[in-house]
Amino acid sequence: MTDIRDFINSFLPDNIPKKKRQQLYDEMECHILDRADFYKEIGYDGETALRKSMECFGEEKEMKESIRNELSDLYREKLYYAVIAGLIPVIFNFICVFTGGFIHTADYAGAPSAETVFMSSLYVSFVILQIAFCRKKGYRKSLIATGISNILIICTLIFVFYPQGAFYGLVLNISYLLERLTPLIMKNAADDLPNYFSYYGPIIFLAGTALVSFNFAKKVKKEACAEKRPLRGLTALALILCCVCLLNGAVYSSSREYFREYRTWFDKQNDTVTEEALTVFGSIPLGCAYGDAEAYLGYLGYVNTEDYISGLSREEQKMFRHNLSEMNFFFSDDYEIFFKEKDKYHSRDDNGLFFIRTDEKGTVTGKGIGVGSEYEDRYGSKRHYCSESYDTSKCEKDFISTEKGDNKDEVLKKFAEENGHLYSLFSSLENGRQKDYYRIHSYGSPSEHNLNDWNKDRDIFIQLWFTDERLEKATFEYYDFQKHKDILREIN
Repeated sequence: MTDIRDFINSFLPDNIPKKKRQQLYDEMECHILDRADFYKEIGYDGETALRKSMECFGEEKEMKESIRNELSDLYREKLYYAVIAGLIPVIFNFICVFTGGFIHTADYAGAPSAETVFMSSLYVSFVILQIAFCRKKGYRKSLIATGISNILIICTLIFVFYPQGAFYGLVLNISYLLERLTPLIMKNAADDLPNYFSYYGPIIFLAGTALVSFNFAKKVKKEACAEKRPLRGLTALALILCCVCLLNGAVYSSSREYFREYRTWFDKQNDTVTEEALTVFGSIPLGCAYGDAEAYLGYLGYVNTEDYISGLSREEQKMFRHNLSEMNFFFSDDYEIFFKEKDKYHSRDDNGLFFIRTDEKGTVTGKGIGVGSEYEDRYGSKRHYCSESYDTSKCEKDFISTEKGDNKDEVLKKFAEENGHLYSLFSSLENGRQKDYYRIHSYGSPSEHNLNDWNKDRDIFIQLWFTDERLEKATFEYYDFQKHKDILREIN
C-alpha cells in the first residue's frame, strides 16, 4: 500500500486543501483498485495486478503532468494571499509604532516592558510560522511579498520596531541564564549588550527572513512541475523557533527583575568621605604593625576582602566581585581593601573604603580612604554629581592664588571644607617622608570670565599632592561643553 500511496501523491500538488486532497486521493485509489481487481479476474496475482493497474493509470507522462498541473491551477495561490502575507509584518511594525513599543532612538528612555517583549516575541514567532507555512504550501507570491515587506521595513531604519523587544529580551535572558548557571558575571553585559542588539539584531533578523523568503520562493518555482518531496523538519524547526520566542517573552520579567535588583555593596550616590571615616583614618599611624591596624579596623566593624567573601553565598560572591571590580581602583594591588560588614545590604550611611599597604616586614607604609560612587574620571577616582551647588568661581580664584609650598591645612580649608567634597585621601611613607594625596570634587556655577562660553553649571576636580605638610603639586580640571574637552590648570 505504500507504493500506491506514493504513486497517487505524485499526481496531487501540495497546494490542494487537505480535505479536498483526501477526496481526490480516495477517488484515484478506488479507480486503481477496481482496475487491479479486473487484472486479478483474468489471472494475475495481487501484486502484479496492482502494478499493472498503476502503470495503466499513469503510463503517459504527459497525462500525469496534465492532471497535476490542472489540479495545481485549480487550487493555485490567490493574489490576496500574497497581499495579506506582505501586510502582516508591516502591520506588526505599525502596531509597535503607535503603541510606543520600545523605540530605540535618541529619546530612548529605558528598557522595554515585559508586555512589549512578549508581544514582540509573538510577532516574530508569527512571521517565522508564516514563512514556513507558505513554503509548505508552495505559495511563491506570498514568500516574495513577505521578503519585500521585511526589506521595506529595514529601509526605514529607525522604524525597525516589531523585532526590537524580542531581541532585547533574548540578550538579557541569555545573560541571566549565564549568570545563574555558570561562573561568569554578566551584569555589565546585561547593562550594555541588550541596547546594542535591540538596534542591530532586528536589522539582521529582517534581512535574514527576507533572504530565506526569496530563497524559498525560488525553490517553489523550480519544483512547480517536478515531483515534490515532503519538507521534513521545516514545521518542527519553525515550531521550535516559536517556542524559543515565546519562552523569551515569558522569562524576560525574571531576567529584568534580577539585574534591576542586583545587590550593591557600595552606595553609588555617596559623594564624600564621612567625618567618622576620616577619624578612623587618622587613628591608624603610618609605620605601625599591620596586625595592629587590622585589629583596630576589625574592632570598628571593618573586615578585609578575603574574610568577607568567605562568608557569602555563591550568588552573593559574584555580585560582590562585580561591585568591587566596578570600582577600578587606580592604585596598585599592594593595597588591601577593608570595608564595613554592615555595607552588605545596600548601606547608605557610610561608604568609606580603607586601604592598607605594608612592606615585607609587615609595617604599614601606606593607607588610603575613598568612596565607592558611580562614575569614573580619567584619574580613576569615582564620583557622582553633588546635590549641593558651590560657588566654583571662588574655588577657581582660590586655586589661582594657591602656590607651591603652601600649608596643607590652609589649602584643604579652601577646597575641601568651603567649596567641595573630599573623594579620596592617601598617605604613604617614602624615604622617611610623608606623602599625602587628596582628590576633591566641586559642583556649581562657573567663574565670570567663562559665562560667555558656557552658561551652565559644571563639575570641578582638584588634585592635591603634599610632602611633609607642604603643597608639592596641584591640578584643577573641569569640562568645557562648548569646546568638548577638559580644561586643566596645574601648579607644579
